[in-house]
Amino acid sequence: MRMKRSLGALLLCACLLLTGCAGVTLNFTGASPFRNIRDGATISAVDDDVDYFFEANGARVSAGVMRGKETRFVSRGDDMNEHTRLPIGRVTEMFTGLLVSNFEVNRWLTPDKNVSDWIRTPCGVPQNDGHELTVRELACNVAGLGDVDDLGRGYFTYGMMYDQLADAPFSAPAGEEHHESDMGYALLSECLRQSYNMYANYVNLVSNQVIGKMDLQNSGFSRFDALASCDGYISTAYDLMKVAGYCGGMLENDKALTDTVQGALAEQWTDGETTLTLAFDVRDWDGHKVYFKTAQTDGGDAFLAFMPDLGVAVTCLADSPCGITSLGFALLDDIAYPLGMATHIE
Repeated sequence: MRMKRSLGALLLCACLLLTGCAGVTLNFTGASPFRNIRDGATISAVDDDVDYFFEANGARVSAGVMRGKETRFVSRGDDMNEHTRLPIGRVTEMFTGLLVSNFEVNRWLTPDKNVSDWIRTPCGVPQNDGHELTVRELACNVAGLGDVDDLGRGYFTYGMMYDQLADAPFSAPAGEEHHESDMGYALLSECLRQSYNMYANYVNLVSNQVIGKMDLQNSGFSRFDALASCDGYISTAYDLMKVAGYCGGMLENDKALTDTVQGALAEQWTDGETTLTLAFDVRDWDGHKVYFKTAQTDGGDAFLAFMPDLGVAVTCLADSPCGITSLGFALLDDIAYPLGMATHIE
C-alpha cells in the first residue's frame, strides 16, 4: 500500500507539474484569468496566450520533487527562483483548489469564516492556540500546519488547505472509522449545501459545455455531476474517464501517450532514481485545437488536454497509458485559467 501511495504521489506530482497549482494570488501570462471563455475574441486571445506559453516556456522546464511530505517545487523558466517557482502537490488538491477558489470568486465562500461554519461533522476542526482556524488560515498553512518556502513565506493555496483537511490527525467518533479526506469532502459538501441554486447552475454550465459542445448526447453521458455533489462526494472517476476518453482519443491504445511524447518537444529530468519526461504538443481534434502536455515517469504516465475553444481541461494519470488511476476535470469558464500558465504564486 505504501509503495502504491508513493507511486501515486509521484505521478500526481508529475501531473501537477503539467497543470500548475491553483491558488488565490496568481500572475498569468496574457489577459485576466477570470473572463468568459466562450466568445470568439476570448477564444482567439486564449489561443494566442497558449501559443506564446508554448513558444516561450515549452522546452525550458526544470523540476524538483522531494520525498515524503517535504515541499515539492516546479519552475518554469531557465532557473528556479522566487518568481518562477510553484509549489505542487496532488491532483486532488489542484482539482479541489479550482472549485474552492471559484467559490470565493463568486462569493459563495468566505475564507475568513471559521472552518466549522462550513463543516458540520463530528470529526472536529483544527485549532491554533485555543482558537478555531479560519478557512484562510488553513489555506495559509499557519500554526505549523504546513511548510513555508525558502523566503519564509507561507503558501496561500486552497490545494494545501485541502491537504490539511485531508491529512490532519482528526479523531473519529468511537466505533467509526475516519476516512482520509473526510474533512475536505465535508467542506465542499457544506459549501454546496449552502449554495444549492448556484451549484445547480454550475452543473448546468458543465452539462452545456461538456455534453453539448463535445457531442456526447448519445454517449450515455446524460449528466455530469461537476466536481462535487450535494451528498458530499467528489466527482466519479467513471464520469471523468468518459470525458478523458473523448479528448483526442488519448486512451484508445497503449501507445497513445508514448507516441505523444515521442512526437513532441520533450525534455527529461532525473534525480538519479526516477526519470521524468515532459512534452508539449498541439493537435487538431474534430476541428478543435487541443494542447497536450504529457509527463512520463519510470512508473507511469500523465497528461493534460487543454481545449480553450471548448473551455475544458482534463488531466489523467495512469500506471500504464490505459490504466487510469486518477482523473481531474476543470471548466475554464470563471475558473482560474489557463491551467499551467501561472508564473508564480505569492
